[in-house]
Amino acid sequence: MTQKRLLYIFPTNFEHEGLVLKLEGQMAAFQQKYEAEALPFYYLRSSSGLKKALAMVKYQWTAIGKTLAFDVIYVRYNPKMIWLNKWLMGLSFFKPVFLEHNVNLNIELAYIKRPIERIIHLLTAFCFQFTCLNHVAGTLEMCQYVECFGVKKKRVIYMQNGYLASPIRNDRVDQSSVEKVRKVKESGKKLAVFSGAGSGWHGVNKWIDLLQPFSDVVLVIAGPYLTSDKNQVLTLGVVTSDTLKTIYSYCDFGLASFSTDDLQVTQASPLKTREYLCYGLPIVVNCWDCAADFEPLKPFIFNLKDPKTKIEDVIKTSVDHAQIQALARQYLSWESVMEALFLDLGVTEDQIPA
Repeated sequence: MTQKRLLYIFPTNFEHEGLVLKLEGQMAAFQQKYEAEALPFYYLRSSSGLKKALAMVKYQWTAIGKTLAFDVIYVRYNPKMIWLNKWLMGLSFFKPVFLEHNVNLNIELAYIKRPIERIIHLLTAFCFQFTCLNHVAGTLEMCQYVECFGVKKKRVIYMQNGYLASPIRNDRVDQSSVEKVRKVKESGKKLAVFSGAGSGWHGVNKWIDLLQPFSDVVLVIAGPYLTSDKNQVLTLGVVTSDTLKTIYSYCDFGLASFSTDDLQVTQASPLKTREYLCYGLPIVVNCWDCAADFEPLKPFIFNLKDPKTKIEDVIKTSVDHAQIQALARQYLSWESVMEALFLDLGVTEDQIPA
């Protein structure tokens, strides 16, 4: 029997290495079920506005053309892709089309002050209810957000983020950064690690303030962050993902975004916490992390919103890092978290009106 063809449209900038890892992980899972092809969108944020606009137009027309040759279309939703989104709405009446939603764009675009893009998103989302589009949401909270636009529950699938633990490439490891971390570890300190792309809601300085009273803890920070000048902080700047993975072996626990309240987020499914877990680190979060859906992982997820969770208890906790790694790679593999999507893909064609 001939395999069905799936096109993954990924219209997002690739300067964030985490998104590259996500695409690779999802494609590996898709390729076990389909003849799958990815269509990423390459551009530089530093390019001129005209160059980016022309690249976006070209990308959309390329994507529209390619959708005609595939049986199933899976898309990382981007409201700026106006022509593509309109086309997908119409196409959804003839073949399965899935839009993946990762954040509440109504709130996030207001937070980062992009009013025009926010209006475009709201107008696009209003039209969802009149189509046969299927929606994939990273948290149950996001499912409710999509449904608030009039989308029927049967067309919304909950699928949290997974993680693909790829081998470390030694030629991409910054040995000087690793050496700095190793020396701190050898001094007998406990190491917490935070890494990210520099967003305001990450709350790095709040983590610094929270850990400051504990002289036996050093916070390792990786990313483009301007941190307050305090002791017990080791700032590495921007490093490669392979450098990070190497550094994790010296760390005791990983920190998620602190200021998720700024985005009114009570549930999250970030790639970063999955990376921590898949490299053997327990995680400290400030909202519900969907990895806790899996009972075996719950003992290694410390939610500061839980009155029973005290940061001093987390610091004292001794864990089996190899056990965390093995469990996380089992339960948070993309093949595991995408089971619900694959089940729905098997019946979606029956939902398309004749």
